[in-house]
Amino acid sequence: MEPIRACVFAVRGSGWLDHQRSPRTGSGQATNKPNRMVSSMTIITCAFCGKDANRRTGEVNRANRAGLPLYCDRKCSSLAHKTGKTIEHRRAEKAAYDSVRRAALADRILSEKRAYYRKHRAVLLERMAARRANPKHREAMRRYQHAYVRNPHNRAAKKAYDRRLRAVKEFGETDMAEAVIAVHELCEMLRPSKPEIRTNTGRVNLCQKRKRRAHAKE
Repeated sequence: MEPIRACVFAVRGSGWLDHQRSPRTGSGQATNKPNRMVSSMTIITCAFCGKDANRRTGEVNRANRAGLPLYCDRKCSSLAHKTGKTIEHRRAEKAAYDSVRRAALADRILSEKRAYYRKHRAVLLERMAARRANPKHREAMRRYQHAYVRNPHNRAAKKAYDRRLRAVKEFGETDMAEAVIAVHELCEMLRPSKPEIRTNTGRVNLCQKRKRRAHAKE
């Protein structure tokens, strides 16, 4: 055996390396204890279900300093953080938040959108052209537009928007425009409906009346 290898084997066999790597006590002697921290446990009461559970003392101290509740497991933590709001309620809250945010940051949002469009204009135009060339996309857009136009709520909203736009173009942002819009809305409210018009003019069940007259003549 070579001299260097024999020296290394001798050192390993004597335990000198283990003595150097092991943690030392105050007296300079090597110990066989593992070099790890053993965390102490504390019994806590779950803030949701009231059961007792073991938690690390460090977690308990951090929660007490921050004034946070402690739970026995993740299930209790999840149930405790639920607000009981429905999906419709959450969507309404998000819509209200988005409307306020868009109104408050309208200039910044518009400038960011313009900058993004100028930077990626070529890519966006190519993407839109490929989408328009897809027959499935064209059919989906046709169905969407057809359903949007036939929706009574959208038709009423579009009618009110056009009425206000025409008044503003003619009279400007003045009280006269508001007065014109109010008069038009009042006329819409006082205008009789189609069933009322048919009843007043005697055109209810007109087709059936014609058939009866024809049978009576025969």
